[in-house]
Formats: sequence, structure tokens, C-alpha cells
Amino acid sequence: MFTHFSSDDTDGAPPPPAAERQLVQSLGVAIYRALDWGLDDSEERELSPQLEHLIERMAGGHQGGEGLSTVMALCASRLADPGLAADHYQAVCRALFVETLELQTFLIKIRDAKQMLKKITSEESVEDRSAAELDALKHRDWARLWVQLMKDLRQGVKLKKVQEQPFNLLPTEFSLTPFEMLMQDIQTRKFQLRKVM
Repeated sequence: MFTHFSSDDTDGAPPPPAAERQLVQSLGVAIYRALDWGLDDSEERELSPQLEHLIERMAGGHQGGEGLSTVMALCASRLADPGLAADHYQAVCRALFVETLELQTFLIKIRDAKQMLKKITSEESVEDRSAAELDALKHRDWARLWVQLMKDLRQGVKLKKVQEQPFNLLPTEFSLTPFEMLMQDIQTRKFQLRKVM
């Protein structure tokens, strides 16, 4: 829902100061790099046309450069109620910050577990293939796995349909003890027990 503003859309307002334009440009580049993070060189993240247009304008693809107020207006215009943009984006930033803290905690636990595993394997002096695999798994890979996990949890995971197989009781290979037979009768409510005083 971003609308294209030409350089005539400023209604005669002076262009934003150079420092502000540079800040917006740096922010646009940082957002682009953050979206590109974790992908192989041969991969490219698919962006919505609106987000791609916004990043191009922020990063300087647009002639005059953008100011913060223009970027904020573009972001607000994509919401159903642009008046709630501040609350919405504050909640988004808060959620991303919490997710970042959880990722950091997760990576610290992984690092500590790897160090403990190294310590255990060095004490035992046993070459373990799984330890080598854990060493090969770098922080970046763990971070990618975490981000993918969080994305799956947010979007929901589709489970494969399981074919229901009729439950066949296995043939009894042994006879029950009298106590087990009594318990089975009680569980199937074949008999009702009365209180005895």
C-alpha cells in the first residue's frame, strides 16, 4: 500500500538536511543487509513490492533522498489505521527485541553446552563424531535455525497427516495374575466397589 511519491510531492517543503538523508540512507542499507543476513550468495530474499520500494527510496534509489518524516508516512500508510502507526511499530520493535534476547540466550546456551562437551570429551580423550559435528555448526547456523524455528512457530507448522491404523490388540502371551484380573475388572467397571467400615 505504499504510494509512489515523486519529488513534486514535497509541496514546496525544503529537502531534509543532509545528515538526516544520510541517516535514512544508512538505515535503508542496514535493513537491506539485515534481511539478506543468513542467506547464501546464490539466494535472494523475496520482498513485497512495497518493502522493496521503501528500501530503494531509503537507500538512495530515489533522486533526492528521503527524510525520516517521509519514511514514517510511507510506513504508516500501509496500516489500516495510520493513526495507530506509532503503537503498532512500537509493538513490532518490542517483539523483535524480545526475540533477539531469546536468540542471544539460546546462543549462549549452545556456546556453553559446546564448551562443556569439549571439556567432557577432552577429559575422556574419546573422539566423538557428534562433538565434531557440533563444532562444525557455527553460531550463524544456530542463529539461522533459531530464526527459522521462531518463524515456523509464528506462522504455524503444518503437520503431515497420519494414516490411522486400526489398533489391534496383541494376542495375550501370558495369563494375568488374580490381582491383575481384579484390577482390570475394576478399571473396566465390571464391578462396583462398596465402602467397608
